[in-house]
Amino acid sequence: MTHPGEKRQLGIAERDCRVLPEDFRSSFDTLFASMFTDTAKLDSTIAQLARNLSRCVEQIAL
Repeated sequence: MTHPGEKRQLGIAERDCRVLPEDFRSSFDTLFASMFTDTAKLDSTIAQLARNLSRCVEQIAL
């Protein structure tokens, strides 16, 4: 089970952040759904989150 505040933090980020990585919400939904059931899906989702965050940071730096 995830910590109850984790999903709340997503909503705060969506409300307050001017820039978020691509597929922000859906990636975290997938992460939470696969966290304790599908390690391959979990690994690929974490890698996708990292790539999307990296792209987001690169775009902001321009």
